[in-house]
Amino acid sequence: LETPDRSGHAEKREGEAERRRQRGRGMEKYFGNPYRGDPGVPHTNPDNFVNIWIGSFAFSAITWFNPYLWQLSSQYNWHDKAMMFEHHHWKKAMEKKQPYEFKWNKYMDKPTRESYYFNWPVYFP
Repeated sequence: LETPDRSGHAEKREGEAERRRQRGRGMEKYFGNPYRGDPGVPHTNPDNFVNIWIGSFAFSAITWFNPYLWQLSSQYNWHDKAMMFEHHHWKKAMEKKQPYEFKWNKYMDKPTRESYYFNWPVYFP
């Protein structure tokens, strides 16, 4: 029959063993858990870590062949700002009852303007 250790030495030994394990891990105790899947943080399971790398690799591969892909989702590009500028000045000229000549029509000929919508990455990289 074993007698329980009432002196507290067992707890001390367990604490020392834990400290040694922590010391042996080095910086991993600070940075290791999120990458391995810390159960306390819901978004850090190992599968998500792999999926993040797969997604970033796929995005890099796609943009290698189509470098303007990131601009397709841009809500306001240079063209939108230019059109807003034209519209603002056109409204001001109308308020003053003066004619306004659009700059967009001035510096681009008609075929170039019409092809802009198909070739816009060439004009605004």
